[in-house]
Amino acid sequence: MSPNSALQKLRLGNEIYVNGGSSAKLLNCSFKRRRLATDGQNPFAVVVTCADSRVPAEAIFHTELGDLFVIRIAGCCVDSSVVASIEYAVSHFQCQVCVVMSHSQCGAISAALQSAEDNSALPSENLSKMLAPLKAAMSVEMSTSPFSSKAAKMDRMTKLATFHQIDRLKSESPLISKKEEDGQLRLVPAVYNIDTGNVEFDLNEVT
Repeated sequence: MSPNSALQKLRLGNEIYVNGGSSAKLLNCSFKRRRLATDGQNPFAVVVTCADSRVPAEAIFHTELGDLFVIRIAGCCVDSSVVASIEYAVSHFQCQVCVVMSHSQCGAISAALQSAEDNSALPSENLSKMLAPLKAAMSVEMSTSPFSSKAAKMDRMTKLATFHQIDRLKSESPLISKKEEDGQLRLVPAVYNIDTGNVEFDLNEVT
């Protein structure tokens, strides 16, 4: 499936989800499950998103079992296992779209922002290590950009986090970077609104 077709399928699926469309695709899946067990999977897109329980990617995009290669991690943070998982998907399944989807009210992004603002300690060493690159990017952004409100700051930092993770994917994976340069992979930034259910794809890059 071409990048444009895959992205359009995701957009349309999200419209159905936002409008209260049935989740029968996921609930009535015994036949599809057996077929996938026999024939294997063939996902048409990769979705990297948060581990937050309010962000169920398959439901958000109204997809069936086997449609999406989903990678979930707190804060949508890129690390070596996320990079390797994407490399596997785009090489083995020839996925040509990778959506990197942050979301509103993200606890990990909020924690990183709070720590960047007041230098407070995060709950664990592992969490500190995971969020350190994002905290650094936030500190730079806060030193150069004014914010009209706390909500505006959080909105901007959520979008910043999304583009930051995409930048990391390209800088840490020659394979991903090369596929994007060759037009074989489209990296798509997105933000999911947990209140409305809408996925915003058309983001303006934070500079």
